[in-house]
Amino acid sequence: MARSTSGKGKMDKNLFVFGEEPEEGEDTHFKGRIKQLLRETLSALLTISDLYYRQKGIRPVTRPDVIKDNFDECAEVLVKRCQLYKTQCEDYHSECVQEFRQQLSCLESLAGRVPHVVLNDLKQKSLKRLQTLLNEAEQEHDKIAEDIDREMRLHEQELRPYLGHPQNQDKLDDLIRRENERWQMAFSHIEQHTTELNKIVQDQSEAFLQDLARKSENLLVQFDNMLVVDEIQTGNQPDVRFTSGELIRRHKEGQSLYSTVELAEIVRGKNTWPGLTKDLPGLTDVTCQETKQHSSSSITDDKLKMADESANLRTASVTTMKTTLGHNATMTARDAAYEEFKAYTASALATIGDDRSTRKRTEERFFEKWRTAVEKVKNLYD
Repeated sequence: MARSTSGKGKMDKNLFVFGEEPEEGEDTHFKGRIKQLLRETLSALLTISDLYYRQKGIRPVTRPDVIKDNFDECAEVLVKRCQLYKTQCEDYHSECVQEFRQQLSCLESLAGRVPHVVLNDLKQKSLKRLQTLLNEAEQEHDKIAEDIDREMRLHEQELRPYLGHPQNQDKLDDLIRRENERWQMAFSHIEQHTTELNKIVQDQSEAFLQDLARKSENLLVQFDNMLVVDEIQTGNQPDVRFTSGELIRRHKEGQSLYSTVELAEIVRGKNTWPGLTKDLPGLTDVTCQETKQHSSSSITDDKLKMADESANLRTASVTTMKTTLGHNATMTARDAAYEEFKAYTASALATIGDDRSTRKRTEERFFEKWRTAVEKVKNLYD
């Protein structure tokens, strides 16, 4: 008999396969609640069954195909049935865990596409804003350049042979003075316009650098709060089926040929992501000037080097508590956007420099032509 002989109504402890008392924190998770429910159910069923067989006595059961002859057989069936329920619940729990893990893996993979979209949009908006400002500055320059060119053609038309006569010396001198002023104004405007364009590129580069660093940091922090598959219990995973090539490789390297744990796609754990290097065209000169200013202070060379590297050469680094596909994708997208913007600004600055040289050469050629023409007019009456 499964009943204990130590006291009336007290059953054998071996029947309580789920324990006699609740475990601490048992009601805080699914499997614990199922165990608690099965413990209470089994205890109630055993109590009722014990009471039934005590009252039945030696009388035969009325339905032997359903009701067991004695308490021991009945208790055995009840325990097995409850254990079967527990196994079914554990299988269901494991399947749910595996499905949830797959969903988290899919979510992490999809989240890895977000940084490219976000940071590429930021880059496109910054490039569009830079292009707009440069175009507006060029339009303003073209208006002033048209007035200067119009004055140049007017002076060219006013330069006539009769101005070489000694009686028209005052008129010729006045024309030469006005052309010299126009030429100086043209050169000054070219330099001012070039400085303005460079300042636009510099300001927009600095703004893009700060926006990109801030947006990247925000993405890294958000991905740090995302639940990933490695933070979820594995459950009862099926054995991983390796290919023949993988089995041969594992055999040569002395690794186990059987594994129930899939290899992680990336190295997890805490990570420090470096900041962006401040080497955008237009910012390098500013950084060098700041470094020279720091050099005149009383800071030691070692401290100066550390201060320059941290404050001038890079944006702030970001430390995260985990590493996900989103973190890696953020860094890849950030660096790609940075390099594309860097290439565009380098091309824009090169174009600005070429335009400056072309405009100055044009003015220099005309001025030489002008001086030659003036000399010819003066020599007509020598």
